[in-house]
Amino acid sequence: GLDSDDDFDASVIRINAEIYDIAGNVSLGDISQPGEIKTIEVDYTLPDTANVGSNIIVLSSDINNQNSFSGFWNQYNTQMNIRVLIPSNDDESLINGRIDLLGRMSVNTTWDTLEVIGADDYYIQTSDMSNGFIESNINNIISTDNEGVENDIVGVEVITGFEEGGVVEFCAVLYDQAGNPVRYSISPSSTIVIDRIPPTIQSISSTNYNLSYSVEDSLTIIAITSDQLLKDNAVTRENTFMDLTSDPSSENEAKFLTHNMDTVFFSYIVQDGHNTEIDDNPEIDEEEYLNINGNDALTFIGGNQFPFFFTDQAGNNIDRDLSLATQLNVNKQIVIDTENPTARFGYFETNPIDTTDGIISFNDSLLIIKAFFDDSMKVDSIPEIEIHYPASEFVSIDPVIGNMVRTNAYEYYYRLQLNSNSQLDGRIHINNIIAYDKASNAIDTSLFIDDFILRIDNVKPLFNELLPLDSSYVNNSNISYQLSETVELGQSSWTRVGGNEDINSPHLISFDATLVEGNQIHTIIDPQNLIDGGIYDVSWTATDLAGNISNNNYVSRYINYDITPPTAELHYNRYIVSAGYLLTISITFSEPMKGSASAPLLSIDYNGDFNDLVDTIMVQDPNTADSTVWFIEAIIPSGADNSGIATVAVIAFDRAGNDLNIGDISYSDTLLVDNKFPSCRLEYINLTQNWLVNEGKGGDLVQLKGNFNKPINISIPLLDIRFADSTNSSFAGKLPDSDSNGDSTYIWSFTLPDNLEDSGFIV
Repeated sequence: GLDSDDDFDASVIRINAEIYDIAGNVSLGDISQPGEIKTIEVDYTLPDTANVGSNIIVLSSDINNQNSFSGFWNQYNTQMNIRVLIPSNDDESLINGRIDLLGRMSVNTTWDTLEVIGADDYYIQTSDMSNGFIESNINNIISTDNEGVENDIVGVEVITGFEEGGVVEFCAVLYDQAGNPVRYSISPSSTIVIDRIPPTIQSISSTNYNLSYSVEDSLTIIAITSDQLLKDNAVTRENTFMDLTSDPSSENEAKFLTHNMDTVFFSYIVQDGHNTEIDDNPEIDEEEYLNINGNDALTFIGGNQFPFFFTDQAGNNIDRDLSLATQLNVNKQIVIDTENPTARFGYFETNPIDTTDGIISFNDSLLIIKAFFDDSMKVDSIPEIEIHYPASEFVSIDPVIGNMVRTNAYEYYYRLQLNSNSQLDGRIHINNIIAYDKASNAIDTSLFIDDFILRIDNVKPLFNELLPLDSSYVNNSNISYQLSETVELGQSSWTRVGGNEDINSPHLISFDATLVEGNQIHTIIDPQNLIDGGIYDVSWTATDLAGNISNNNYVSRYINYDITPPTAELHYNRYIVSAGYLLTISITFSEPMKGSASAPLLSIDYNGDFNDLVDTIMVQDPNTADSTVWFIEAIIPSGADNSGIATVAVIAFDRAGNDLNIGDISYSDTLLVDNKFPSCRLEYINLTQNWLVNEGKGGDLVQLKGNFNKPINISIPLLDIRFADSTNSSFAGKLPDSDSNGDSTYIWSFTLPDNLEDSGFIV
């Protein structure tokens, strides 16, 4: 009958059968005999899951069950273990009941059947309930496919709408043996999140500032991942590290430090020799910032074998491929620099754009020294320069130390007020710079370039060996000098200071490239059209390569320019001389002559062959205030061949060097040397009867010509005539009527007496 619920629950339905054969015979089962009557127990009561209905536990697993994480389905999972708690292990109504395991995506409304526990040939038995639960493993994919048989059971990854990031809900429907179903409710323990994507490193950065770092500096490198990570206890700094970029000669690894959620921290202590800079170009590009060394820079010793060092919350091992990660050198501009910087120096005069020619002087007043560093320098560390002047036995100057001024990160300058010591000459030395590059590496002075090339020269150029000398006489405009050093510019000038007017004064002479060379005597032969009789000052000036100008005291004063040759007049203490006579010859010049070092030389040609006087030095007359009068004494040689008019010649030069021309010597041919006894040949000419020879008669006018063998001019020859025996007509001491041939021919005229007794030869 009906129960209290007005249904037949708990009732028993007996079933008997009447069996008729073909003839109509009937047989009725005997209800008293066991097995004869079948009974059906009416059961409308649902299984009681009040305490377990929401307690379905799902747990993903992999082949080795090594990398399964509760609540997740990861890339390694191949099965899903579903555990269904049953109401009671003594509930007989569950015997021969079954459980349907269902799954769906949380966004779906329909369920997929994953498995039926109790299907066909298997039902829940007492032994299945001994643990208080029934469980089953569901593969990711159901691979069995019986041809011609419809298969409504699916694997986990074949659940409708299965996709990455989705949530899978699992459910169980419990049927008791009467087929009364109870659906278990969905709970957190019966859901899983699909996460099969391994975590990746999305970005590599650093907690350090964008600076340059050197030896022993500490850097923290961070790897930011796409998911929060779980770290295995096996992770250590020895087996987990990140390889950083470096030059080919070194390897540098950032060691594992710690991790926090989605960030892994690595520690790196900069090693000596580690440099990220590629070349000497001071401009740093992206490739020269610290970075990871390739896409496989992250190293786990043990590789991808379980246990995994880092996984996400789902158990997916971290992907070590860094190709898609934002690189360290993009996120940070960190430079590793363990090399000591150095500098090249440039020198500029007053204006920073005026490069020196390698030599300076205090005339430049200011020297700008530029340091061109091969690396960028720290802004907060001002370079301090130490400059040494050249030292010598005459000069000792303290070093100059001062702070340089920044032009940019690679260039600094220092303004040096040049020392004015007049003996300073030599090279300036940049002895030291205390400075640090961007990574705090101290500068290496041993690698300085052009630190000892600039010469400072405060010494003025000197002139020596100057010609002409003060108050000298010259007949040309030649000058001579010697410079103490090679100079850049040089000049000499002739400036009239007296004498004849010179409208072209001063006369300037510029030195060419040869004439500016030092330590050699230069002679300039360069006609300047000076005015004869002008008095000049000759000056020299020079500017050396450092700009030092010579003193203005290189002047030869009162130089007399004289191109007029001198004249001379000879005087003899006796004009007719003979052998053995001590002759004094003096000469008076029209102007003073050069001194004793260039005394006049006198020569006498006696007309003979061996006894001439040749280039004999004359002596200056001590009684004459200047050098206009000179004399010489000579003994007249013997020998008839040394007779006649002697030719006197003089070689002499005035103070300007003008020589005495032979034609400008007066009385050079007035000395008569007479070493011959006089003789005379008489000729008679009858002027009255000119056809008569050497005869005549009384009354005839007769001319007597006396031809002497030499001039007779010391005393006039007188004629004495004696006629035959008569003494009345004879005469004596008759003066000649005339003379010729240089006093060597004399003529007398007289009339022959007509007395008979005067006939005969005239004596």
